[in-house]
Amino acid sequence: MLAAIICALPLVGIGKVNRFYPGTWCFIDFASHETGNVVDTYLYAVLGLVIFVTTVTLNVIVVIILIKRVVVVKAKFGKQKTLRNDIYVILFVLSIVVVFSVLWTPLSAHMIQNINSDEPGNGKKEFLVGRLAITNQMVDPWIYIVLRKENFEFLERLYKRFYTMRKEKNDSNSDSMNIDEMNKN
Repeated sequence: MLAAIICALPLVGIGKVNRFYPGTWCFIDFASHETGNVVDTYLYAVLGLVIFVTTVTLNVIVVIILIKRVVVVKAKFGKQKTLRNDIYVILFVLSIVVVFSVLWTPLSAHMIQNINSDEPGNGKKEFLVGRLAITNQMVDPWIYIVLRKENFEFLERLYKRFYTMRKEKNDSNSDSMNIDEMNKN
């Protein structure tokens, strides 16, 4: 609801939308120092940073709780399946946080920097941070697809198979070396 209100502010005259470099995309006008644009930009950027801090904080709490659980369960029961599931969740949550941080935060930070600047920009840097934020929307679903538990299990089985084959090959090589050494003696 709050997002809809902030997005509707230009419709009621608080802020406006501007076409940004290279002229192919429109966004909140964070390259202008008009009062309405400054208010709109601060609301959008600060809300974005609050969402970022809240998301990171809650996800870090989840990761800490899961790590504690892994340690306790392993110490008490040694249950591998529970540990594996928790590790999948930890990797997934950390991946989401890292991707969100790298791709979304630059836009909010740059919006605040641009509004506070004497010479706000509408160039390649704004284009880059806009593209990063858009990329976040495209990458998130792929994180859900790629980091599924089944995919981790497949990679684990593949690793074990490769490791076992390699170990068997090394063992057979060392056995043949031992036979050769015994024949020499």
